[in-house]
Amino acid sequence: MASTKDFWKSEDGVLESSLVMIPLVITFLIAFQLVIAINYRNIEIATLQSGVSSSALSGEVTNQDQIISLTDASGAPLRLLIRNQEKKIPNLLPRFSFLADAANRSTDVTAIAVMEEKP
Repeated sequence: MASTKDFWKSEDGVLESSLVMIPLVITFLIAFQLVIAINYRNIEIATLQSGVSSSALSGEVTNQDQIISLTDASGAPLRLLIRNQEKKIPNLLPRFSFLADAANRSTDVTAIAVMEEKP
């Protein structure tokens, strides 16, 4: 019975386990950071495109918007409404030397919509 008790109190392998866990946790955080960045970008694209489409239909333009005038193949005028947006994403990774721009993680999305002429 003493050998079983000694087995459970033994600390053999603790150092090896921690040396395996540190890179494993860092790899998990890098993968999770990528998942968060992709999801933030997709959410920002969807909300920005919805806002630009609504603005193009209503004719409301903000100071940050760009309007480009074009003509289509038939010679009819077209106006494009372009809006850019940049937002920071959460940082899950500590500051490592090999991650140069760790503090500047952000999503930068652009949405385009055709402005309708009011009758």
